[in-house]
Amino acid sequence: MPMMMGNLSNTMMPNGMMKMMMAMMAGGDTPMGQMMSPDHVEGRIAFLSTELKLTKAQRPLWDAVAEALRANAHSAKDM
Repeated sequence: MPMMMGNLSNTMMPNGMMKMMMAMMAGGDTPMGQMMSPDHVEGRIAFLSTELKLTKAQRPLWDAVAEALRANAHSAKDM
């Protein structure tokens, strides 16, 4: 049984898998990366807003979330 402490990359994942996972999480050409790209973020915000069926009282809170999504998409583009 492999040890659970120490060099986890050798005991839990094959070589290169961690790099692959990090690349996938970074976005780029993956569906998640495209969905949250600055080019697609407005559509995603509109979709989520519609699906959530926000009330008038919830709208100010949602606007703050939408601004955070926009800021994250633009900062991710600059990475």
